[in-house]
Amino acid sequence: MQKKRILFVVKTCFVFLIAVKLAGQTALIDQPGVSLISRTTGHAIHSYFDICPESPDGTRVLYFSFELNAPGYGKVIVARKDGSGARVVGERIYSNNHDSVRQMWIDDSTVAYSSESKFETYVVNLNTKEMRTLPGEMRNYSHALNKGLTVKSKSINSIDVAMVVVMNLESATLDTLFNTNDLAAVHPAGEELIDNKYANLKHPKWSPDGKHLMVKLKANDKTGNRSIAKSIIIADADGTNLLYISDKSNHAMWISNNEYIAYDGNDDVVIYNIEDRTERYLWKNAKGVHGSTNADNTLFITDTFDWPITKRGSLILFDIIEQSYSVIAEMNMPAQSYEDRVHPHPVWSRDFKRIYFNSEDDGERKVYAYDIPDSILTSVSQTYNPDKIKLEAFPNPFNASTNIIVELMEKSNGTLQIYDTTGSVVATLYNGEFEKGINSINWSPNKASNIPVSSGVYFCRYISSENNYSKSLKMLLLK
Repeated sequence: MQKKRILFVVKTCFVFLIAVKLAGQTALIDQPGVSLISRTTGHAIHSYFDICPESPDGTRVLYFSFELNAPGYGKVIVARKDGSGARVVGERIYSNNHDSVRQMWIDDSTVAYSSESKFETYVVNLNTKEMRTLPGEMRNYSHALNKGLTVKSKSINSIDVAMVVVMNLESATLDTLFNTNDLAAVHPAGEELIDNKYANLKHPKWSPDGKHLMVKLKANDKTGNRSIAKSIIIADADGTNLLYISDKSNHAMWISNNEYIAYDGNDDVVIYNIEDRTERYLWKNAKGVHGSTNADNTLFITDTFDWPITKRGSLILFDIIEQSYSVIAEMNMPAQSYEDRVHPHPVWSRDFKRIYFNSEDDGERKVYAYDIPDSILTSVSQTYNPDKIKLEAFPNPFNASTNIIVELMEKSNGTLQIYDTTGSVVATLYNGEFEKGINSINWSPNKASNIPVSSGVYFCRYISSENNYSKSLKMLLLK
């Protein structure tokens, strides 16, 4: 494995050097694996890095086509997966040049898009062409719940206060979950958040199973001069159990029902577990802006501005297992402000074999796709298997002690720790080499704990230091 890893890194560096050498010489459409998706005249962009433009069955794509300038008026387009057969959906509408009108799939025959100025969402049946108008600008949709999420402001004590709102698609109603005043009880900024017009909520997202949601809190103090929060807030689906997680919050994205990733502000990508409130690094110094992982978290895609070449953008694919990366596409990116320049917003296809992204490589903003080579997909699937780790405890619930079983399909270095519900490490039971097969480790709370242990819920967590995979187990201590 070590020899294979060295060869892969050497090969990756070679590909990287070739990409640098050819920068500015190879048109995006001529680069290996890249194809043009938006074939309509004028500028076009897909929605956002957390909204897949592919239909649930993976046969069609959805994007926004501008009539003239971006931002400006245009129409939502549905086309085949290869970009052919484009047809207009819905009415002429105004769009920004960042995440367009948040067009998204509800099911294989239904799409939705929003009007920011009217604070409305339009749901269109592609078969009957029937269109429903719903209150609220839908920012995220849960297939598990058939509900959307949005944010809005409401005057409280003569101050506009931001709030997270659920959009009920069946009843066409809005239900407020919580507002920034409610966060004062759980956030370190405390009362600074109460009736604060400079406290905003952004990017609400349902967890994959629809049981939780996250939202970013961005706030200055009440003078507007000092930043007091750039935080991720977690809540249950009904808005209860509010939880402040971290101020490492740039472009957060769910990767499972209880974990999400985010850039920490220093190019490091961190994984957060909302259940046991622990964090670990996915990748350090991962140059990029908008990042996300594939289904089993073995590949990480992100976009870069002005790196590795000034005035050029790149898509970087990280192989988490091999701990290597490659530049899979590089594109023209004119020197503009962060808000005005095109954002690639790479997003995975439904089967995680393709990546959609925006580019302004030929002077017009267009939607492209990169098809991941089978060699990469095969390599990853052969070297990674979540079932390599099984974690159990007997007895559970327990009293004086419990035996924790870590079962591995191959020998691996790792760490086994116990956490309480606040995320504090209670005990490190083992750090070193785990044998193939069953590894049994006893935990007697009164004998092997860093802090006093009382009755309640604890989490046992195994982390493999070789492939960065982890597994957690909830345990109940009774005294």
